[in-house]
Amino acid sequence: MGEIIKQYAVPRWLHTQIAVPAGEEQRIDSDAFSNDTWHRMRLVALTFGNNQGDLNVVLSGFPMQDIHPTWASNLIVDIGKSRCSDMNLVSASLSSMCGNPRRQRQMFGVINMGRNYRFPTPYMLPRDEGLAVRVEYVRFPYADIGEIPVGPRITDELTFIAKGFYEDGYPGMLAGRADPFNISAAATRPNQGASTEMISADLFNSGKGPLYLTELCFKEEDILTGVNKGKDFYAFTGSGMTFAWLVNPTDPTATKWMPSSQCIPTGLLTPQCRNYDGGSEGALPYFFPPGTYLDPKQALSIRLGNTAVADVDLRVCLIGELEVR
Repeated sequence: MGEIIKQYAVPRWLHTQIAVPAGEEQRIDSDAFSNDTWHRMRLVALTFGNNQGDLNVVLSGFPMQDIHPTWASNLIVDIGKSRCSDMNLVSASLSSMCGNPRRQRQMFGVINMGRNYRFPTPYMLPRDEGLAVRVEYVRFPYADIGEIPVGPRITDELTFIAKGFYEDGYPGMLAGRADPFNISAAATRPNQGASTEMISADLFNSGKGPLYLTELCFKEEDILTGVNKGKDFYAFTGSGMTFAWLVNPTDPTATKWMPSSQCIPTGLLTPQCRNYDGGSEGALPYFFPPGTYLDPKQALSIRLGNTAVADVDLRVCLIGELEVR
Protein backbone atom coordinates (compact mmCIF):
# COMPACT_ATOMS: atom_id res chain seq x y z
CA MET A 1 0.00 0.00 0.00
CA GLY A 2 1.16 3.54 -0.74
CA GLU A 3 1.90 6.05 1.99
CA ILE A 4 -1.02 8.27 2.99
CA ILE A 5 0.02 11.92 3.16
CA LYS A 6 -2.18 14.39 5.00
CA GLN A 7 -1.57 18.04 4.17
CA TYR A 8 -3.14 21.11 5.74
CA ALA A 9 -2.43 24.83 5.97
CA VAL A 10 -1.53 26.91 9.04
CA PRO A 11 -1.85 30.72 8.88
CA ARG A 12 1.26 32.58 9.96
CA TRP A 13 1.94 36.19 11.01
CA LEU A 14 5.53 37.28 11.79
CA HIS A 15 5.94 40.75 13.28
CA THR A 16 8.75 43.16 14.19
CA GLN A 17 9.45 46.84 14.90
CA ILE A 18 12.26 48.99 13.52
CA ALA A 19 13.30 52.66 13.75
CA VAL A 20 14.80 54.21 10.61
CA PRO A 21 16.78 57.40 11.44
CA ALA A 22 16.50 60.38 9.11
CA GLY A 23 18.83 60.17 6.13
CA GLU A 24 20.01 56.64 6.99
CA GLU A 25 19.44 53.04 5.95
CA GLN A 26 18.40 50.17 8.20
CA ARG A 27 18.08 46.46 7.47
CA ILE A 28 15.51 44.40 9.33
CA ASP A 29 17.11 41.52 11.22
CA SER A 30 16.83 38.44 9.02
CA ASP A 31 15.72 36.38 12.03
CA ALA A 32 12.50 38.44 12.20
CA PHE A 33 11.14 37.00 8.94
CA SER A 34 12.79 33.61 8.73
CA ASN A 35 11.07 30.27 8.26
CA ASP A 36 12.25 28.39 11.36
CA THR A 37 9.82 25.49 10.83
CA TRP A 38 10.14 22.21 8.91
CA HIS A 39 7.41 23.28 6.50
CA ARG A 40 7.34 25.37 3.37
CA MET A 41 5.74 28.80 3.84
CA ARG A 42 3.70 30.45 1.11
CA LEU A 43 3.98 34.25 1.28
CA VAL A 44 0.77 36.25 1.08
CA ALA A 45 1.55 39.86 2.03
CA LEU A 46 3.95 42.21 3.77
CA THR A 47 2.32 45.04 5.73
CA PHE A 48 3.85 48.28 7.02
CA GLY A 49 2.42 50.66 9.63
CA ASN A 50 3.74 53.79 11.32
CA ASN A 51 4.23 53.17 15.03
CA GLN A 52 4.51 56.83 16.03
CA GLY A 53 1.58 58.24 17.93
CA ASP A 54 -0.54 61.24 17.01
CA LEU A 55 -0.17 60.98 13.24
CA ASN A 56 -3.54 62.64 13.18
CA VAL A 57 -5.76 63.18 10.21
CA VAL A 58 -6.50 66.91 10.26
CA LEU A 59 -10.18 67.61 9.58
CA SER A 60 -11.22 71.13 8.63
CA GLY A 61 -14.08 72.77 6.81
CA PHE A 62 -17.25 71.22 5.46
CA PRO A 63 -17.14 69.05 3.47
CA MET A 64 -14.11 67.68 5.24
CA GLN A 65 -10.59 68.12 3.95
CA ASP A 66 -8.08 65.42 4.87
CA ILE A 67 -4.39 66.03 5.37
CA HIS A 68 -2.58 62.72 5.53
CA PRO A 69 0.95 61.91 6.72
CA THR A 70 3.61 61.27 4.07
CA TRP A 71 6.02 58.94 5.89
CA ALA A 72 5.53 56.09 3.38
CA SER A 73 6.66 58.24 0.44
CA ASN A 74 9.89 59.01 2.28
CA LEU A 75 10.91 55.36 2.73
CA ILE A 76 12.93 53.56 0.03
CA VAL A 77 12.56 49.77 0.20
CA ASP A 78 14.42 46.70 -1.13
CA ILE A 79 12.96 43.21 -0.57
CA GLY A 80 14.82 39.96 -1.18
CA LYS A 81 15.21 36.37 -0.01
CA SER A 82 18.27 34.57 1.32
CA ARG A 83 20.04 32.49 -1.35
CA CYS A 84 18.10 34.54 -3.97
CA SER A 85 18.38 37.97 -5.56
CA ASP A 86 16.28 40.99 -4.58
CA MET A 87 12.65 40.86 -5.66
CA ASN A 88 12.75 44.50 -6.73
CA LEU A 89 16.09 45.19 -8.38
CA VAL A 90 15.38 48.92 -8.38
CA SER A 91 14.68 50.52 -5.00
CA ALA A 92 11.17 51.92 -4.74
CA SER A 93 9.28 54.13 -2.32
CA LEU A 94 7.05 52.27 0.10
CA SER A 95 3.94 54.09 -1.10
CA SER A 96 4.68 52.97 -4.68
CA MET A 97 5.41 49.35 -3.76
CA CYS A 98 2.21 49.10 -1.75
CA GLY A 99 -0.07 50.50 -4.46
CA ASN A 100 -2.09 47.31 -4.95
CA PRO A 101 -5.70 48.29 -5.69
CA ARG A 102 -6.17 45.03 -7.61
CA ARG A 103 -6.05 43.01 -4.39
CA GLN A 104 -7.35 45.66 -2.01
CA ARG A 105 -10.92 45.29 -0.81
CA GLN A 106 -12.00 48.81 0.21
CA MET A 107 -14.67 48.97 2.91
CA PHE A 108 -16.25 52.40 3.17
CA GLY A 109 -17.33 53.39 6.64
CA VAL A 110 -16.41 56.52 8.55
CA ILE A 111 -17.26 54.83 11.83
CA ASN A 112 -14.62 52.24 12.49
CA MET A 113 -15.98 49.07 10.95
CA GLY A 114 -14.69 45.61 11.72
CA ARG A 115 -11.63 44.53 9.76
CA ASN A 116 -11.39 40.95 8.60
CA TYR A 117 -8.83 38.50 7.26
CA ARG A 118 -9.91 35.57 5.09
CA PHE A 119 -7.69 32.51 5.17
CA PRO A 120 -6.40 31.36 1.77
CA THR A 121 -7.13 27.82 3.01
CA PRO A 122 -9.59 26.93 5.83
CA TYR A 123 -7.90 26.04 9.13
CA MET A 124 -9.16 22.94 10.94
CA LEU A 125 -9.84 23.61 14.62
CA PRO A 126 -10.53 20.25 16.36
CA ARG A 127 -13.43 19.83 18.76
CA ASP A 128 -12.84 20.90 22.38
CA GLU A 129 -10.07 23.25 21.27
CA GLY A 130 -10.30 26.99 20.85
CA LEU A 131 -8.50 30.27 20.33
CA ALA A 132 -6.48 32.30 22.83
CA VAL A 133 -6.99 36.01 22.05
CA ARG A 134 -5.08 38.89 23.65
CA VAL A 135 -5.71 42.54 22.76
CA GLU A 136 -3.50 45.55 23.60
CA TYR A 137 -4.27 49.28 23.52
CA VAL A 138 -1.29 50.65 21.56
CA ARG A 139 -1.96 54.37 21.18
CA PHE A 140 -4.71 56.98 21.03
CA PRO A 141 -6.13 57.12 17.50
CA TYR A 142 -6.74 60.76 16.58
CA ALA A 143 -7.14 64.13 18.24
CA ASP A 144 -10.51 64.69 19.84
CA ILE A 145 -12.13 67.19 17.47
CA GLY A 146 -15.78 67.10 18.47
CA GLU A 147 -18.02 69.20 20.69
CA ILE A 148 -21.52 67.80 20.20
CA PRO A 149 -22.19 64.09 20.88
CA VAL A 150 -24.12 62.31 18.14
CA GLY A 151 -24.24 58.91 19.79
CA PRO A 152 -22.43 56.94 22.49
CA ARG A 153 -19.31 58.93 23.33
CA ILE A 154 -17.14 55.83 23.11
CA THR A 155 -18.48 52.29 22.82
CA ASP A 156 -15.60 51.03 25.01
CA GLU A 157 -15.91 47.51 23.63
CA LEU A 158 -13.69 45.37 21.44
CA THR A 159 -14.98 42.29 19.67
CA PHE A 160 -13.26 39.33 18.04
CA ILE A 161 -15.08 36.88 15.76
CA ALA A 162 -13.84 33.72 14.01
CA LYS A 163 -16.13 32.36 11.29
CA GLY A 164 -16.13 28.94 9.66
CA PHE A 165 -18.13 25.82 8.90
CA TYR A 166 -18.50 22.27 10.19
CA GLU A 167 -18.03 19.05 8.23
CA ASP A 168 -21.74 18.93 7.42
CA GLY A 169 -21.56 22.44 5.93
CA TYR A 170 -23.38 24.10 8.83
CA PRO A 171 -21.85 27.52 9.65
CA GLY A 172 -20.00 28.03 12.92
CA MET A 173 -18.73 31.08 14.76
CA LEU A 174 -16.52 31.76 17.78
CA ALA A 175 -16.65 35.15 19.52
CA GLY A 176 -15.11 37.07 22.40
CA ARG A 177 -15.31 40.61 23.76
CA ALA A 178 -13.39 42.93 26.05
CA ASP A 179 -14.09 46.44 27.36
CA PRO A 180 -11.42 47.39 29.92
CA PHE A 181 -9.91 50.26 27.92
CA ASN A 182 -10.85 53.87 28.61
CA ILE A 183 -9.56 56.12 25.83
CA SER A 184 -11.81 59.08 26.54
CA ALA A 185 -9.02 61.63 26.97
CA ALA A 186 -6.27 62.14 24.40
CA ALA A 187 -4.15 64.26 26.72
CA THR A 188 -3.81 61.77 29.57
CA ARG A 189 -3.82 58.61 27.41
CA PRO A 190 -5.15 56.34 30.16
CA ASN A 191 -4.37 52.62 29.96
CA GLN A 192 -2.06 53.04 26.97
CA GLY A 193 0.06 49.89 26.70
CA ALA A 194 -2.40 47.83 28.75
CA SER A 195 -3.53 44.45 27.44
CA THR A 196 -6.11 41.84 28.37
CA GLU A 197 -6.96 38.26 27.52
CA MET A 198 -10.40 37.45 26.14
CA ILE A 199 -11.58 34.68 28.43
CA SER A 200 -14.74 33.26 26.94
CA ALA A 201 -16.20 29.81 26.55
CA ASP A 202 -17.49 30.98 23.17
CA LEU A 203 -13.91 30.94 21.84
CA PHE A 204 -13.87 27.11 22.04
CA ASN A 205 -15.18 24.66 19.49
CA SER A 206 -17.75 22.77 21.53
CA GLY A 207 -19.34 21.08 18.51
CA LYS A 208 -19.34 17.39 17.68
CA GLY A 209 -16.63 17.69 15.03
CA PRO A 210 -13.87 19.98 13.79
CA LEU A 211 -14.61 23.57 12.83
CA TYR A 212 -12.97 24.78 9.61
CA LEU A 213 -12.14 28.46 10.15
CA THR A 214 -12.31 30.71 7.10
CA GLU A 215 -12.24 34.26 8.45
CA LEU A 216 -11.21 36.38 11.44
CA CYS A 217 -12.86 39.71 12.25
CA PHE A 218 -11.39 42.38 14.57
CA LYS A 219 -13.70 45.15 15.79
CA GLU A 220 -12.27 48.15 17.65
CA GLU A 221 -13.91 50.91 19.67
CA ASP A 222 -15.93 53.69 18.06
CA ILE A 223 -15.67 57.42 18.74
CA LEU A 224 -18.60 59.61 17.72
CA THR A 225 -18.56 63.41 17.76
CA GLY A 226 -20.30 66.31 16.08
CA VAL A 227 -18.71 69.44 14.58
CA ASN A 228 -19.07 71.81 11.64
CA LYS A 229 -21.81 74.29 12.52
CA GLY A 230 -24.04 71.84 14.29
CA LYS A 231 -24.01 69.24 11.53
CA ASP A 232 -23.45 65.67 12.65
CA PHE A 233 -19.96 64.51 11.85
CA TYR A 234 -17.97 61.42 12.65
CA ALA A 235 -14.47 61.28 14.05
CA PHE A 236 -13.18 57.81 13.28
CA THR A 237 -10.38 55.48 14.35
CA GLY A 238 -9.53 54.47 10.83
CA SER A 239 -5.80 53.80 10.91
CA GLY A 240 -5.93 50.26 12.33
CA MET A 241 -2.92 51.09 14.53
CA THR A 242 -4.84 51.83 17.75
CA PHE A 243 -5.20 48.27 19.05
CA ALA A 244 -3.05 45.18 18.58
CA TRP A 245 -3.89 41.47 18.82
CA LEU A 246 -2.30 38.12 19.54
CA VAL A 247 -4.37 35.15 18.32
CA ASN A 248 -3.29 31.51 18.59
CA PRO A 249 -5.00 28.11 18.85
CA THR A 250 -5.04 26.80 22.42
CA ASP A 251 -3.40 23.58 21.21
CA PRO A 252 -1.80 24.59 17.88
CA THR A 253 -1.36 22.06 15.12
CA ALA A 254 2.35 22.06 14.20
CA THR A 255 2.99 25.67 15.29
CA LYS A 256 1.42 28.92 16.47
CA TRP A 257 -0.22 31.43 14.16
CA MET A 258 1.59 34.36 15.80
CA PRO A 259 4.76 33.04 17.45
CA SER A 260 5.93 36.46 18.69
CA SER A 261 5.02 37.60 22.19
CA GLN A 262 4.15 41.05 20.83
CA CYS A 263 0.59 41.88 19.83
CA ILE A 264 0.18 42.90 16.18
CA PRO A 265 -1.86 46.02 15.20
CA THR A 266 -5.19 45.39 13.52
CA GLY A 267 -4.20 47.07 10.26
CA LEU A 268 -1.16 44.82 9.84
CA LEU A 269 -3.27 41.69 10.30
CA THR A 270 -5.91 42.66 7.73
CA PRO A 271 -4.17 43.94 4.57
CA GLN A 272 -7.29 44.02 2.39
CA CYS A 273 -9.37 46.19 4.74
CA ARG A 274 -8.39 49.84 4.75
CA ASN A 275 -11.86 51.11 5.73
CA TYR A 276 -12.18 54.85 5.27
CA ASP A 277 -8.55 55.77 5.91
CA GLY A 278 -6.77 57.11 2.85
CA GLY A 279 -3.22 58.28 2.39
CA SER A 280 -0.67 56.65 4.67
CA GLU A 281 -2.20 56.86 8.15
CA GLY A 282 -3.29 53.23 7.88
CA ALA A 283 -1.22 50.12 7.30
CA LEU A 284 0.08 49.66 3.74
CA PRO A 285 0.19 46.16 2.15
CA TYR A 286 2.57 44.67 -0.41
CA PHE A 287 1.13 41.48 -1.94
CA PHE A 288 3.58 38.83 -3.10
CA PRO A 289 3.18 37.31 -6.57
CA PRO A 290 1.42 33.91 -6.52
CA GLY A 291 3.79 31.02 -5.90
CA THR A 292 6.26 32.96 -3.69
CA TYR A 293 7.60 30.74 -0.90
CA LEU A 294 10.05 30.68 1.99
CA ASP A 295 11.65 27.26 2.34
CA PRO A 296 12.78 26.00 5.76
CA LYS A 297 15.81 28.00 7.02
CA GLN A 298 15.20 30.64 4.35
CA ALA A 299 14.64 34.27 5.39
CA LEU A 300 13.14 37.43 3.92
CA SER A 301 15.48 40.42 3.66
CA ILE A 302 14.15 44.00 3.91
CA ARG A 303 16.29 47.14 3.62
CA LEU A 304 14.75 50.54 4.39
CA GLY A 305 16.16 53.97 3.58
CA ASN A 306 14.69 57.15 5.10
CA THR A 307 14.89 60.24 2.86
CA ALA A 308 12.95 62.46 5.29
CA VAL A 309 14.32 64.89 7.89
CA ALA A 310 12.61 63.02 10.72
CA ASP A 311 13.00 59.50 12.09
CA VAL A 312 10.36 56.92 11.18
CA ASP A 313 9.30 54.20 13.62
CA LEU A 314 7.75 51.22 11.84
CA ARG A 315 5.87 48.04 12.59
CA VAL A 316 6.21 45.39 9.86
CA CYS A 317 4.28 42.12 9.53
CA LEU A 318 4.80 39.17 7.19
CA ILE A 319 1.62 37.21 6.42
CA GLY A 320 1.97 33.68 5.10
CA GLU A 321 0.66 30.14 5.20
CA LEU A 322 2.60 27.05 6.25
CA GLU A 323 2.05 23.96 4.12
CA VAL A 324 2.16 21.28 6.81
CA ARG A 325 2.49 17.62 5.81
